Amino acid sequence: ARATRAPRRAALRCHASRGAAAPTSAFRRAPLSRALSSRGKRDYYEVLGVQRGASDGEIKKAYRQLAKKHHPDANPGDESATQKFQEASEAYECLSDRDSRAAYDAYGHAAQDMGMGGGGGG
Repeated sequence: ARATRAPRRAALRCHASRGAAAPTSAFRRAPLSRALSSRGKRDYYEVLGVQRGASDGEIKKAYRQLAKKHHPDANPGDESATQKFQEASEAYECLSDRDSRAAYDAYGHAAQDMGMGGGGGG
């Protein structure tokens, strides 16, 4: 077992010496469609189960179906349903606004970090 650890340690040192993060086996194995963003969030289109070119009506319909299915009042005490409801609500909030959706399509979740998208004050 020790013989197999030495090359792995050497590889980790090599990544560290270049200033790069060591690769994680979980990320390498994840298919692209299920890969998480840099903030650990799933793609909003995937959350709602719609294509990138979906119309506003399709997005709204998908959100309403998920909201009804995972609403905390319909699933009392189910934390996973609550999390799915919140995730769907966040996805819909972003994709339902034209400016926010355009920023998300261009920059992904980083658009929210940079303060791009909708959100007019008033």
